Amino acid sequence: MATQGSTLNTAFWLHLLLLVAGWTGPFLFPWYIMVIGYALIFFQFLIFGKCLVNEMHELENENYYTFYTFLFECLGMSFSKKTQKIMFYFIRWPLYPLLSAFTLFWQLYLGFKPLLF
Repeated sequence: MATQGSTLNTAFWLHLLLLVAGWTGPFLFPWYIMVIGYALIFFQFLIFGKCLVNEMHELENENYYTFYTFLFECLGMSFSKKTQKIMFYFIRWPLYPLLSAFTLFWQLYLGFKPLLF
């Protein structure tokens, strides 16, 4: 089980929904919605230095602990501090620009249309 407590409240489920939408969004929503969403997440980390939704369900924003780490630990996986640190920096810096680039490539260059809009 996870080493840090988290409240499984509405904010937790919202966070999980946003995470799933972030990964499936390039296939479901138009590129401009996804790029704006990814930019908002990226700027949240840039401006505040943390995930604001983590606080809403009492998941601490310290020691390189992320929502991803919490979810994986709930599934019985554990990570060394070095791996947590790598995940932490990957999630906060290159992940969302990479997802934006993938979305643009998928929809604009390859011509795939989003399924929902």
